Amino acid sequence: MRSEGTTLCALGNVYSSLGQHKEAGDYYQQALTLARKTDDTVCEGIALGNLGNECQLLKKHKRSVTYYQQALALARKTDDQKNESIALVNLGSAQIKLEQYSKAMKNSLAALEVCRKINFRSGEATVLQNLAELHQKLGEAEVARGYCEQALALATELGIPLVEECKELNQQLKAEENDD
Repeated sequence: MRSEGTTLCALGNVYSSLGQHKEAGDYYQQALTLARKTDDTVCEGIALGNLGNECQLLKKHKRSVTYYQQALALARKTDDQKNESIALVNLGSAQIKLEQYSKAMKNSLAALEVCRKINFRSGEATVLQNLAELHQKLGEAEVARGYCEQALALATELGIPLVEECKELNQQLKAEENDD
């Protein structure tokens, strides 16, 4: 049964990459239902995370928070630190969009701690970028630039697509600094 849930999630990923979010969500929901029926906690966590990601893409941030919180609880219950860090990163990101800055800070710092503990470097780069964005929103440009530079250096070292997002944020921060 695990392969069926994994296949459903993979189909959801294909539809998501094509911008067909309703179809993607349908496949993730099917995977979630099957995973819960068969007690496949790995697939359940993946499906919850993917549903949260779809909600983020559709700017349904409150709903994404619900999915990420469920994924986080499941990861902690099963002592899955990698998925715990992913859920924390995603939860913090959604909370930034909802302007829940203190919650976003708490979850982002927790994500950073777990990522560093398990040496999950791409997750670390993502959470550093989120922290830069969060501090930008808080009007703390210098702190934001510090996080942004760390994220950019790590993303560049790893060769991950986050490099472009970090460069854009760094340019925004410099432009804001010049406006002051």
